Amino acid sequence: AGRDDRPPYTYNQYGATLGGRIIRDRTFFFFNWEQVRERQGTRQFRSVPAALQRTGDFSQTRAASGAMIRIFDPYTTRLDPATPSRRIRDQFPGNLIPASRIHPVSRAVLAFYPLPNTAGAAGTEANNFLGGATNTVGKNALGIKIDHNLTPSRRLSGRFTYDATSRVIGNVYGNIAEIATPGSDFPRRSVALNYTVALRPDLLLEARTAMNRYTTFRIPRSYGYDFTQ
Repeated sequence: AGRDDRPPYTYNQYGATLGGRIIRDRTFFFFNWEQVRERQGTRQFRSVPAALQRTGDFSQTRAASGAMIRIFDPYTTRLDPATPSRRIRDQFPGNLIPASRIHPVSRAVLAFYPLPNTAGAAGTEANNFLGGATNTVGKNALGIKIDHNLTPSRRLSGRFTYDATSRVIGNVYGNIAEIATPGSDFPRRSVALNYTVALRPDLLLEARTAMNRYTTFRIPRSYGYDFTQ
């Protein structure tokens, strides 16, 4: 593929910092902020029901060897007279499923799958749909740190960090039938407290405590969909 055939990709990262004193020689602060915006196009081959298969016609559905993949009628299941421990079924005449035998739920589900737009593999028609979508990543992070000199030998500092990252997976099918996860939000908060004291010229004591809270939110593409439809 040429350079113009590659999916588009955009990555932007920017931020700012600010620091200074609050109380001369005693209290200081430092603040940072950062954002990331990433967009990456993707193209994928999928296998979707062929035009004839949508009507119940599997006469052209074949394996890689070229042999027809036979479709059997489950309503004809019976014991095999030659081997009673086995059960046999009759193949649909012409490998065609009658329209009256296709359930309304199946028809409704089928409507969510796009029509093929490429020839696909010979015989099997696998990979007969080429779709495109865009994956995105957004990140917003900020933090602030305070340092305070209690005395020349005792220091206290605290830090708070907030990080919100969101990842969205593109929808190749354009509806809730898309097989890829929709992505997730990853909000994170952390806080830390640090105390340092010089007990004597050759002995330093440092105590630190911290907490990190990390959660993941994922909303399925079908959230809110009326399944009676």
